[in-house]
Amino acid sequence: MSPHLQAQKELDHLKSIIFYLERGRSEIAAPTSAVAEIDYWRRRIRAVLMFPNTPRQITDQASALLARLDRITAAKRECDGSGHIKAAA
Repeated sequence: MSPHLQAQKELDHLKSIIFYLERGRSEIAAPTSAVAEIDYWRRRIRAVLMFPNTPRQITDQASALLARLDRITAAKRECDGSGHIKAAA
């Protein structure tokens, strides 16, 4: 498999996982699992960016996925332990 095809396949997988993370879905992993950790997925995306001669299309997709993870992280900071948005102080 070519590096470009391998990179695209990995990003497709990562997109589907991020979709579940954005919706707070727990069926992909227990909340304490490394798979539920945002940094784990950041590392996976950055690994795709290390593929040799990565085309612009792949780097653009990877950047968009990293931005989605940033939004998930920001949203988690806004929520309390119950998953509800914190009240403004």
